[in-house]
Amino acid sequence: MRRSVHLIFALIAVLEVGCANHKPPNLPPYEAHAVTLGITRGIKVAAFTQLPDGFAPIPGMAPMWLRQGHEVGIVGIANGRSTILGLSGPDLTHGRILASDGGPATPGGKLVDAAANSSGSTLATLVAESSDARLDVYLRTMNEGDYGHSIGSFDGIYDRATLAWLGQHILAIALHAGTQLSPSTASAEPASENETMSLPASGIYLMDVRAPQSLFHLDGADCPVSRLDVSPNAQLAVSEGGSGAPPAVFDLKRHRCRPLGVATPIRPLGWARDSSEFLFATRGPDGAIGAFRYTIKTGSISTVAISSKLAAIASDGTIIAIGNRELTWRAAAAKPNEQIKAEVALMDTRTGEIALNPLGYETTPSLLALSSIAFSQSADRVAIDALMPGLGGPQRQLIEYAARSQTAFVLGRGPADQPIGMSWSPDGAMLATVTTGRSSSVITIFVPAR
Repeated sequence: MRRSVHLIFALIAVLEVGCANHKPPNLPPYEAHAVTLGITRGIKVAAFTQLPDGFAPIPGMAPMWLRQGHEVGIVGIANGRSTILGLSGPDLTHGRILASDGGPATPGGKLVDAAANSSGSTLATLVAESSDARLDVYLRTMNEGDYGHSIGSFDGIYDRATLAWLGQHILAIALHAGTQLSPSTASAEPASENETMSLPASGIYLMDVRAPQSLFHLDGADCPVSRLDVSPNAQLAVSEGGSGAPPAVFDLKRHRCRPLGVATPIRPLGWARDSSEFLFATRGPDGAIGAFRYTIKTGSISTVAISSKLAAIASDGTIIAIGNRELTWRAAAAKPNEQIKAEVALMDTRTGEIALNPLGYETTPSLLALSSIAFSQSADRVAIDALMPGLGGPQRQLIEYAARSQTAFVLGRGPADQPIGMSWSPDGAMLATVTTGRSSSVITIFVPAR
């Protein structure tokens, strides 16, 4: 199952969004410039489109692939409103608003969270009503003219509220009630029924979106819940933690949970295809960031990379990690600006064998920790936003690494002034990136050579 994309929206004021997309003028014939990213000569580009004036994408937010890869959703702010912009057609020249505060899929409230199902055919949104202390769940298809309909409501005030899909039709709603709402006064109401059902305020609710009355609460899973990352078999989920909630592993089938055993919030990095383990990033010894492996059967945690969150699990179970073999936790904390060589490690979890290859650039522990990754398990391809020192400040190389052939290509270069949002298409054949400059933003669809 493709991991659902989850969104958190910041509310800031910007100019009103325009509806048309604009091509950047005077593109060089061999090397394009995606705002601050110079695209390498000869790299195939399927689309290269400037985002509408007044629409500000959230830096670093991954684009969503919708309708089996035929449409790309971008999260941003327009006219002070959280907005999801959908782009499709040749060169992504057809634009529409998929969801917006007080608009499509969010009538009468603020967009709190959104998630697309595994095929990208349906978008669920969580809406905080402006007039009542209530959260509404809306559902919309990608069909033109479908602006969404309510499938459930939760009365009360919530500190945390997020969505996650268990495949194509089952929606998980993770809630943590605020201090102004006691569990005894909480209620949840399926949209198709007139009577309110009394349910616990906090926890995980599951709903088959084809039958909203199917909403039920996982009573046995009583760990505090935050944003969920669901396993490929849809039977497990890891909660990221934060705001007083420790990270936890949830068994969605048996209605159980257990603490992850980590004190700080985590960032999930990916599951094994058989759901037997997952990777996550969090603070390690001496406060340095690191990538770790969690084994479901034993509950054991092992280090994968130091001062790096660049890790993924390939389709055959091989762990891919970018870091430096000689780097230690103490050195990462004590010498964050010392030059190190970036390497990729391929770890066979069955035999313990590790293959190391240089990536051809030098960085520092602090910049390595700020670098980001997007991974396609369908094609075992990694996109690395690799940050490194430069004369005018940190620079970046956008690197595509093919794990099966162990080859790397530089897709583009530029100053590292804003995070890049990036994600692979469902089949791993194309990479979408969103780059942001001072006056404009651009979405680029790369087609790396196979």
